[in-house]
Amino acid sequence: MSTMKMCVRCSKVGGDVYTCEGCKTCFCFDHLVQHRQELAIKMDEIGQQHDLLQNDLEQQANKVESHPIFTQINEWEQESIIKIQVIAEAARADLQQQLETRTHRLKTNFSKLSKSIRACRNSTYSESDLMKWIEELQQIRKEFEKSSATLKITYDSQVTTVNFIRIISNDEENNTSESSPAAIAQEQVSIHKSSRSRPYTDSVPNRNTEQFKKVIGDAVLTDNNLVAEKSSIYSTSIRGANLYTTGIHEIQFRIEHLSNNSIFIGIISSTQQMTSTAFKLSSAYGWWDTNFPVVAGIHNVHGIYSTRTGDKVTITLACDERGLIYHNTRCGSSKMSVDINRCPFPWQILVILGAGENIIRILV
Repeated sequence: MSTMKMCVRCSKVGGDVYTCEGCKTCFCFDHLVQHRQELAIKMDEIGQQHDLLQNDLEQQANKVESHPIFTQINEWEQESIIKIQVIAEAARADLQQQLETRTHRLKTNFSKLSKSIRACRNSTYSESDLMKWIEELQQIRKEFEKSSATLKITYDSQVTTVNFIRIISNDEENNTSESSPAAIAQEQVSIHKSSRSRPYTDSVPNRNTEQFKKVIGDAVLTDNNLVAEKSSIYSTSIRGANLYTTGIHEIQFRIEHLSNNSIFIGIISSTQQMTSTAFKLSSAYGWWDTNFPVVAGIHNVHGIYSTRTGDKVTITLACDERGLIYHNTRCGSSKMSVDINRCPFPWQILVILGAGENIIRILV
C-alpha cells in the first residue's frame, strides 16, 4: 500500500499534492506556487547581494586612495623625506667643514710662498730660487686639484634611517601589527610631548635679555644682534651672549624666514669649541622642530616636520632640573633631559642656520 502525500502547510492529501525536487518537501498546488514565489524572492535577494558585492569590489580596485592604509603610507613617505633631509643637511655640513679645513691649509701654504716671492722679486734671486718657487706652486696646485677628488660619500649599512615597508595580510602573518607611522619610526630616545609650555616646573622663569654673539660661518647679525640671517648653502653656528648655570630661563624666538626645514634652536656647553656644524657636537642639545630633537649631537625623528615661517618658539633652560623645554606656540611642546657630563655648565644658546635663506629673531 503506497503512502499518501500530504501538503506540509495545509495537510491536504491526495493526487493534487506534489514534491519539490529541490527541498523534497510536499505541497499542494496552491502552496507549491507560493513556494516557488518565495524561491523567486530569495533569488532576487541573491541577485541584489551579488550586484552590491560586485560594485564594492570594483570601487575598492578603483579607489585605493580611500583605503585607510593609503594615508599611513603617505605619512610614512613624508617622514622618510624629512629624515633624509636631516641627514643630507648633516652631510652638507660635513662637506663644508672638510673643504674649509683643506682650503685653510692650502691658503696658509700659499701665503707663505707669496711672501717669499714678494720679498725676492725686487732683489737678487737665483735659478734655484725660481725652481723652488715653481715646484712649490705646482705642489700647491696639485693639492688644490686633488682636494675635491679625494672626498667621497660612504654609506653606513649598520644604520637604517628609513625603514622599508610592505603591506601584508593577517593570513600571511597573524602577529604582524598594523603598519603606522609610530611603528615605522625607530626612536633612539624618548621625547615627552606636552601642551604645557613649561612641563618641568611651575616656577616663574627668568626672561633674559639675550643677544646673538659669536658666529662661525657667513651669517650676518643685525638689529643690535637680535637678528641672524644667511642665504648660502652652508651651515652657520651662532652662540648667545649669556651664560646659564642655575635657575630657569626663557628665550623667545620668531622664525622670520625658513628654508629647507633647517633652523636649529638649543644649547651647547660654553666649554665646547665652536664649529659651523655645532649641532653635531656631543654637548649640543635642542631641536630642529618639535618632532626633530638632537640629543648629545645625535638626531632623532619622531614625526613630520611642522615648523613654518612666522612661528614663535620659546626654549626654556631648566638648569637645576638639567632639562630643556621647546615650545612652538602653533605646534606644541617637547622636553628633554640634559646629561651634564656631555654638556657641562655653563650653557649657552646655540642656533644653527642650515642650507638656504634662513632668518631668526630673538624677541625681547
